[in-house]
Amino acid sequence: MVTVEVGVDCSQRAIQPYVQGELRTVSLHGDFRYDELKNTEDELKKQESNLEQALERELENCSLIVAGYSGRDESLMAVLRHAFTNNKSSSRIYWCGYGESPSEKVVSFLQEIKASGREALYVNTDGFDDMISRLSLRYLEGDLLNNAKALLQVLGSEQTVTKPFVVPASPPSSLFKSNAYPVSLPLSALKINLKYPDGAKPRDWLNEKLDPINVSGVVFGNDGALVLGNAEEIIDALGSAVKGKIKSVELSIYELSRDGRIRSLMQRALVCAVAKQLGFSSNLTNRLWEPLPYDRKLYQGKRFQIHKAVSIKLINLQGKIVSVLTPEVIITNNEGSIADFESSKVIKNEVYGYQHNKEFDDDLRHFTDKLTNIDIQAWSHGVFRITKASWYAGLIEKNKPPLTLEYRRVAKQHGFILPDVPLVFASKDGGSECRDANPLKGLLYNRPWDYSLTTEGLSPNVEVSVLCPRQDTQRFSSFLSSLHARFKPSRTEQDYLLEYPGFANAFGTPLSIPSHSDPTWMNLDDSSLPSNSLEAAKTLGRRICNELNVIRSLNPGSVVVIFVPSRWRELNIVRTDIEHFNLHDYIKAFAARMGLSTQFIREETMAGGQKCRIYWWLSLALYVKALRSPWRLDCIDDQTAYVGIGYSIDQEASIGNHVLLGCSHLYSARGEGLQFRLGRIENPIYRGKNPFMSEDDARRTGETIRQLFFDAKMRLPDRVVIHKKTYFTQEEKRGLTQGLEGISNIELIEINIEPSLKYLSSKLISGRLGIDSFPVPRGTSIVLDKHSALLWVHGAAPNVLNPNWKYYQGKRRIPSPLLIRRHLGQSDLEQVASEILGLSKMDWNNFDYYSQLPVTLTSASAIARVGTYLSGFGAAPYDYRLLI
Repeated sequence: MVTVEVGVDCSQRAIQPYVQGELRTVSLHGDFRYDELKNTEDELKKQESNLEQALERELENCSLIVAGYSGRDESLMAVLRHAFTNNKSSSRIYWCGYGESPSEKVVSFLQEIKASGREALYVNTDGFDDMISRLSLRYLEGDLLNNAKALLQVLGSEQTVTKPFVVPASPPSSLFKSNAYPVSLPLSALKINLKYPDGAKPRDWLNEKLDPINVSGVVFGNDGALVLGNAEEIIDALGSAVKGKIKSVELSIYELSRDGRIRSLMQRALVCAVAKQLGFSSNLTNRLWEPLPYDRKLYQGKRFQIHKAVSIKLINLQGKIVSVLTPEVIITNNEGSIADFESSKVIKNEVYGYQHNKEFDDDLRHFTDKLTNIDIQAWSHGVFRITKASWYAGLIEKNKPPLTLEYRRVAKQHGFILPDVPLVFASKDGGSECRDANPLKGLLYNRPWDYSLTTEGLSPNVEVSVLCPRQDTQRFSSFLSSLHARFKPSRTEQDYLLEYPGFANAFGTPLSIPSHSDPTWMNLDDSSLPSNSLEAAKTLGRRICNELNVIRSLNPGSVVVIFVPSRWRELNIVRTDIEHFNLHDYIKAFAARMGLSTQFIREETMAGGQKCRIYWWLSLALYVKALRSPWRLDCIDDQTAYVGIGYSIDQEASIGNHVLLGCSHLYSARGEGLQFRLGRIENPIYRGKNPFMSEDDARRTGETIRQLFFDAKMRLPDRVVIHKKTYFTQEEKRGLTQGLEGISNIELIEINIEPSLKYLSSKLISGRLGIDSFPVPRGTSIVLDKHSALLWVHGAAPNVLNPNWKYYQGKRRIPSPLLIRRHLGQSDLEQVASEILGLSKMDWNNFDYYSQLPVTLTSASAIARVGTYLSGFGAAPYDYRLLI
């Protein structure tokens, strides 16, 4: 195949007869290598006459596929319009656009062609790159197909080096104690070749055989197992399934660090050995408890026993295996069995609901005194031994004096404490920007960030419409009218909450609430519902949606407040054998498609006693859902796109089309750029219970991210940060980097809550370091290895009354950090951590100081959950505020 290039300087080539084996490529706007390019509006209104005539002649006999073209230049559109409306050819036009909704210009153009009697079709695609890639992979064969695959892989392999997480080279100023203790292990096991019974699940079968003799084993390969125990007992237990001789194999710390199966084997063996030697009760997996209770409690007329307990988990820290010990309690009933889940949950909350540093450390010492610095005989050869000295982390904090050398030597881990990221507000007069880390103080002492919309008359007030059953009208009206009143925080809330001053004083703009007689106060009929719960919930949902349609016609810019009485409790979520119906998500999805913001208010909320907190939360929700922005982040730049990925399973969809992908996109530091986009994973790959994207799915996701940013900014981002709760597979990494071709820094970051590792902050007491009464500060980060770190989003923060005092959100238990694993990226840990801290303040759907996860992930999970009710309506983006 020979390519014949046609440009402005050789336009006569366009009218030459075709020759077999030639592919003619015409550059209508010029070729940058040879011609002056046409870019300006005036230039694009004119077209070379030779090229114009040649194109019209081609379209007399050939159909046209348009791809990667916006239709914005008049000259080419005029030629196409003339070609398809002024002759009677049977050729068609296929306009391949990005997304399901073409621009008004394209819609008008296609309608005009159809009106002339010709066929004009719009084809929904995920962009030019995706379309060409799909066509190549679908229709090319042999070497051409292999070349296309190689090219796609090369395009996605530009960024292959991941920068390690490091801590600045400064002496630490704080020392935090962990619950991780060094442990020595018997580094040998028995390898057994087995023939598992047909149809049996190897893991379940192996556990069933070994549990009666208290021996630990793990499936290893397709026809084997690794076992810790007495060889004769194992042979007796496994019987004829054993093939060949049992072999003793040596294990390395490297293998234990890399292979979770071997760590699990050792962990179970350790738990069983401790239980046998020290007389503890055990679940034989990860938990030990003292046989005798230390306390008893009554719950719902039944007596329960409370036992001191500890969980043991073996993890890899900096290439070493350590045992993580977490004190807890076990609840048993009068028969000595483990109590039911509900009773255990309630009693544990009573006992450990407010377990702070001192209580945690006391309980930890209770077990370390029993378990450490002794040889624990393994059931195979060798011993376990847990060392009593736990790991400590040395933390650098700006403007704090360094620790003495005596304490610095103790630190095995290193990290830093970041100051909390500030939020940006408008000044009282709207003439400048102000900053404050606390959202309440920022609002009360300043104005919302978008205050200029109010002062300039572009959005002079926030309007509310109401949907409420008639019988609840009086109470609900009284509740809403209190949005204009003042409320003081209770004594226990004064370390965070400030006085609620009424909506107008808080946000600098009036709030318009309709009266009972106004057309936008809709009296919902919730009577005469079907007796069947599922049908009743669906009927109620349809009635609400019908009323929303009426409100949309009367006041489309209002926030619709929906009252949810307690009598609907059984209808909120209905599960049957064949269907799962969520009333809230069903209505949210419908309203979002209509462009309506909704706010549900439950009767239980209205009856709550924390009026100050409730009205702050509700007022913020109404302001945000009026598509306003109360604050923006100061730590996010305008050159970066932030993306969260979440998954949901559509139970009613066919296999292969049932995994919904929720993407949240933040491409503006102001926050109003946060949008949802819903899609389906066409070829999901399952690892355990979690779905992952194929390389092709990941590439399309990357192209979508790039396209959405480009649509908003008319340029590509310099950097893309993608957050996900599951790890990034090699297929996902390759596909995403292919789809994000041309972007120099791609950050792939896995974020999860780390439940087992706990750290206790310290302070100087009489010249010596002791355990602080407050938890680890928010903003603390500790490096675990080159690509993993802990980050405390949940932790101690400044008190609103006095910044030298501390505030701990929720005031419950020891805060769990986030575990951050970077799979690709170049940014410093300080930047990655600061961005996550900032994004934790952008979840406007609650009124806490922060959420424990960044809004990228909370929002992605939200759209994936609501996705079942949106998935049939295409992949259109939705503003974040429509779905919270």
